[in-house]
Amino acid sequence: QQRAILATDFRYVEQAKSQAPGFELFQTEGDPPRWLPDLLSSLEVKRVGVEANDLSFTTYRKLVAAKGEKIEIVPTDEIVESLRAVKDDEERELIIKAVDISDAAFAEFSSLLHPGRTEKEAAWEIEKSLREKGSENVPFDVIVASGPNSALPHYQPTDRALLPGEPLVIDIGARVDGYSSDLSRTICLGNEDKIFGKIYDLVLGAQLTAIATIEAGMSGEQADSLARTVIEQG
Repeated sequence: QQRAILATDFRYVEQAKSQAPGFELFQTEGDPPRWLPDLLSSLEVKRVGVEANDLSFTTYRKLVAAKGEKIEIVPTDEIVESLRAVKDDEERELIIKAVDISDAAFAEFSSLLHPGRTEKEAAWEIEKSLREKGSENVPFDVIVASGPNSALPHYQPTDRALLPGEPLVIDIGARVDGYSSDLSRTICLGNEDKIFGKIYDLVLGAQLTAIATIEAGMSGEQADSLARTVIEQG
C-alpha cells in the first residue's frame, strides 16, 4: 500500500493541512534521528532513501546509530530535482508572470533612477515596486551594486551614493505562488566610458548568440558554453 506522509513539527501543522491536503501528517519532535526510525518501523519500511546532497554527515551518523539493523539507509542523488526539472503549462505561466513583474519593476525603477541616491535607497524602491506589482515576497535580497561594488557577487547594498558614469548592477526577482524569476541588469548612469561599452557589447553579443542557438535537450553546461565561448574569443 502506497502512502504519502509529510513529517513536520508543531509550528507548521496548520500550514501543512492547508498546503498539502493530499498527505498524511506526522508531527515530529526534535531532529530526525529521534523520530524517524520509529516512524519507519511503524510503516514496516526496510529501505529508506535520503537526499545525500542535503543530509549532513552528523545527522547521517545519528540516523545510522538510531535506526537499528532492520532498516537500510540508501543515499540518493537529485531524485527530487529530476522530477521537478520539467514544468507543466500552469507552472510555466506562473514563472512567466514572475518574469513580467520583474521586467515591469525594473522599467519603472530605471526611469526614476538618478545619481545621488544610495544603494540602500535604490534597493528599497525596487523591492517596493516588485511587491506593489504582485510579487508575494522577494526570492532573494535585492542587489544594487554601484561603481567598484558592481564586481562583487551577492553584494549587500550600502549607503554608497550612485555616481554618474559608473556601472550599476541590479539583481532582482519576483515570486508568484512559489515560482520565482531572477533578473540581472547592468546599466550606467550617464555616459559610460569606452571600456565599459566594449565589455557590455561583448556580453550582450554572447547572450544573443546563446538565445539564438540554444536547443531543447542541452545540459546547463552546454547552454552556458554557447555564451562563454563568445566571451572567451572576444
